[in-house]
Amino acid sequence: MSRGRKLTKKTAVSGAAQAQVQPHIDAIADQVMMPQTGNFGILYPDGRPNIRQVRDVERSMVQHLQDPRVRLHNPYARAPVDRTEPQSREAKNQAFGFQVQPDRIIDLPPGDSGAGKSVYMRRQVFSRLNGGNSVLDPVAGNPFDQVIGMATYVSSDCRPRFWHISFFGIGVQRVVNNVPTLPLTQSQILSRQLRPNTIGVTDSADYVPAVSVLQGRIMAFDESGQRFYDTDIIGNRSLDIYAWGVTAFILGPSNAGTDQGFYEVNTGSGGNLPQQPLEGIVEDALIGMRIVPIVINSTQNTENRTNTIVVPNNALSRVPIPPGTLRVQAICQDGPAAAATFTLRFDVGNDGTAAMRTDVGILDINPGQSRSDIVLVPNSSQIVIEPSGQSPAATGWSFIFEVEPQ
Repeated sequence: MSRGRKLTKKTAVSGAAQAQVQPHIDAIADQVMMPQTGNFGILYPDGRPNIRQVRDVERSMVQHLQDPRVRLHNPYARAPVDRTEPQSREAKNQAFGFQVQPDRIIDLPPGDSGAGKSVYMRRQVFSRLNGGNSVLDPVAGNPFDQVIGMATYVSSDCRPRFWHISFFGIGVQRVVNNVPTLPLTQSQILSRQLRPNTIGVTDSADYVPAVSVLQGRIMAFDESGQRFYDTDIIGNRSLDIYAWGVTAFILGPSNAGTDQGFYEVNTGSGGNLPQQPLEGIVEDALIGMRIVPIVINSTQNTENRTNTIVVPNNALSRVPIPPGTLRVQAICQDGPAAAATFTLRFDVGNDGTAAMRTDVGILDINPGQSRSDIVLVPNSSQIVIEPSGQSPAATGWSFIFEVEPQ
């Protein structure tokens, strides 16, 4: 097959490789050039080597070129894992000695949000909403500057992470007239956790969740130190913070030193504490909050919720504000002329018997129009529809609330 061909083509070998194997080639050449006596007496003094000895020599020649830490698995030992199945990211990290990090959302099984263990706390709180100096002090003029601690959560490995904080509140507002006032029991609060539309002296079915007008405070601590965030609850509110840890509080009014103006109710005492006479509007609330570490920042979803009411002649009406409300727009269904005969205002919860002002803002109807702008909702529990005294006919109103559903 090779007749007439010149098989003299040489393969290029690098100088480093040639220098590495050259001592072995020289040693073999020296042995070959030695005079032979007998049957390979000089080249193989102990006789011709067998195949095992040849293989041992070949392995020793390349042993220094191999990584001494590499070991072949025992082919007869049972594999610790199924070699036909893909390995998880955590198993790969452990096999290579890498630090296991929190999973990304894409790496999690369906239905797993990647959140860590959460903490939850619920407390019953009693508060006087109007100012403590005088019964005529408005609710809007009473600062919320007292706190009740709820829960703290810190990072387990001193790394900043996302914290999802949620507040949940049920509030029952009532008017007291200079009498000692006991807080409601939890069962009484829960039995009144739904509110109706009120038209004059007529109430609809209870269908809107009652909201607490207390506020929440978040203390976040990170590289910058301690920072505080205050937020209204209006039934529920959720927010995300990136920090080493967070502490959550309930924020309420101090009432100018009135020691029973804002306090946590001790359900174990049975309410047998000496009560001070209070006058004004008070709130019994059940406030819960949750802190949970999450993998990525969550999306704050919003939705619209519409509440419609028909107001008859000269009837003062009240529309409860749904939990989680951010903004609202009022629309009069009977046109601009009918809308001009009413005054709309935000209210904390006056049932019509309180002596002080409980309104916290006016919901203005645009001049010449039958609707208002989309306005931010102050810390209130209801919208009061009040006729202006011009004996208007029955008028329909729709309130479109922008609600944060978390």
